[in-house]
Amino acid sequence: MNPVSYARYLYTGSTIKLSKELGISRQYLSRVEQGLYDKPNDKILDWTVETLNRSLEKPVNQDIVLQLYREWQWQQRESTKLNKALRPLEVTEYAKISQGSYRQHGIVYYHKVFEQWRGDYWPSAHAFCVDMCLHPSPVAEYEEGETITMPNQLKKVLSSLKLIGEGFVTSER
Repeated sequence: MNPVSYARYLYTGSTIKLSKELGISRQYLSRVEQGLYDKPNDKILDWTVETLNRSLEKPVNQDIVLQLYREWQWQQRESTKLNKALRPLEVTEYAKISQGSYRQHGIVYYHKVFEQWRGDYWPSAHAFCVDMCLHPSPVAEYEEGETITMPNQLKKVLSSLKLIGEGFVTSER
């Protein structure tokens, strides 16, 4: 379980009360619980450590909580890969010919190939990001072609899960 979610489970107040106590938005807290951030802020980590240490026999610190958080993220990603039976992201003939740029000039836009692949499994970039514990903004910008290079965190996750397949390039230029 996400250690922040577990600490919130132990907490007796509402999410709104907790977010006010910590001086953060309820949305930020929710996104941390979904695993969308690589590292929660220090307020969340300190609160999680304090809350967990009230009920654990062996005390934890920020490093341990962060390690548990990241392990939970990877478990979520691995589980998603297995449950959805994800195939690697590849540049197929269909991916090529479905792009007018390829038919006209032989250019493949890899962000569009990614978007097609993602669309085979998830209805939106946000749903993908929640399942893969990724922040949605860089992924949405990549899908929309606002950035020409795959975001580092997305590249790291897909590479580690061995989901970057044949012929796929993570940089457009």
